[in-house]
Amino acid sequence: INAFATYSTGFKPVGLNLGGLPSASGAPLIELAVIKPEAVSHTELVIKTTPTPASTLNLTLYNTDIKDYQTQVQSPELGINRGYLANAEKVRVRGVEFDGNIRVKKFLTLYANLAYTDGKYVTFTNAPLPLEETGKSVDGVQVAFKDVSGGELPGISNWAASYGADLSKTGKFFRKTGSFYIAIDAYYRSGFSSSPSPSKYLVIDGYTLLNARIGF
Repeated sequence: INAFATYSTGFKPVGLNLGGLPSASGAPLIELAVIKPEAVSHTELVIKTTPTPASTLNLTLYNTDIKDYQTQVQSPELGINRGYLANAEKVRVRGVEFDGNIRVKKFLTLYANLAYTDGKYVTFTNAPLPLEETGKSVDGVQVAFKDVSGGELPGISNWAASYGADLSKTGKFFRKTGSFYIAIDAYYRSGFSSSPSPSKYLVIDGYTLLNARIGF
């Protein structure tokens, strides 16, 4: 059994938006031209084991906090058809990952990986409007931003898994010595948001990929 913990920090410098800034009352929002530096704090705990000489079993827990997260967003304004960089005040990603494999005799290998990930905007008060709220106005004034604090981060599935089996046997093929094999792999990920601001219309459904192969 091996166990270790790590703590690390990361940094991304100041950024600039050179074009495509959103506007209010017909004037560009100059305060969005400069993007604040991003600071990352990451903690990880890992346990690696070999229950038997032919198997491994590993577990990882982690937490990542990001201050002034630099994210690409899309303005809902009709006159702007490009994205721009924005700062989300605070973002958090945490999760747990498991992986293991076992070799049965000399001809069969089995493996499985499972991960749970929780990615949230802890604070993001000036996010662009989601698709269904584009053009929204209050008292005749068009709304350009929304507080999406607590919303899900885009591109992150809560669940992901992969598993498979590999069966092989030594033999000859056209007088060449080698291994015949049959293998099956499967991968699954649950649904995820594809929009910087969570939108019920921009959620990608979960899916499964299956790959089977045979060869020499």
